[in-house]
Amino acid sequence: MFTVRISDEYQEERSWIEHIPATFDLHGEIVQAKKNRNILRKVAHKGRMYNIKSFHIPRFFNRIIYTFFRKSKALRSYEHAFILREKGIGTPVPIALLTEKLGGLIARSFYVSEQLSDEYQEIRYCYRGPLAGNEETLTAFAQFTAKVHDSGVYHTDYSPGNILFKHNETTGEYDFQLVDINRMKFCEVSMEMGCKNWARLFECDEIYEFVARQYAKARGFDEKKCVALIMKAQNDFNKKKIRKRKLKKLIGKKD
Repeated sequence: MFTVRISDEYQEERSWIEHIPATFDLHGEIVQAKKNRNILRKVAHKGRMYNIKSFHIPRFFNRIIYTFFRKSKALRSYEHAFILREKGIGTPVPIALLTEKLGGLIARSFYVSEQLSDEYQEIRYCYRGPLAGNEETLTAFAQFTAKVHDSGVYHTDYSPGNILFKHNETTGEYDFQLVDINRMKFCEVSMEMGCKNWARLFECDEIYEFVARQYAKARGFDEKKCVALIMKAQNDFNKKKIRKRKLKKLIGKKD
């Protein structure tokens, strides 16, 4: 039996939403799927596109944690979406949350949201550079990140695939949207904390120095300090990534 929560604007779709667990494997296009991980599907319904995320059943210990001590990933995704939108931060419209319990413990869960149009692309496109030709986009992105942090939002999985944007060529405006939002903190974001949030976003030092300066201007911070902190965060992240790869190689585990 699934417990279902539906946003007020989508109550008329209750019947369709309640049948999602039974029809999930039958309809739509798989956007993302990894072994023993979550599955993301793009599904059409009554002429509209929806994004449905099926969260894998946690291991037994985590089932206890998510049942009694911590909110599930699906629940956090649903609640965080409302918080972000209230703060004026873009994220796909939240529609529904479905949660199943077996033996008194959380099992399967689904998060449903509106599917963004194909106009949006990941910020990943300038992951390795170059800076030249992307200054306008990167300035807008730095200003968006500053707004997110000034709003008291810290996305702990702030990575290239979780930030989408589109550019209106006519008005020159950029629209940014955050996805995969279950891992977030809502707190005051200091300069040190904010700069650390940039660690995973690019591999190009020239871009990092540029966005660090734009980010500092947007938040009223010292530019040199922001450059130093962001470059350190990137360097620390890269070192940690190399150590993990060496450890996996040592124990014979594949990526």
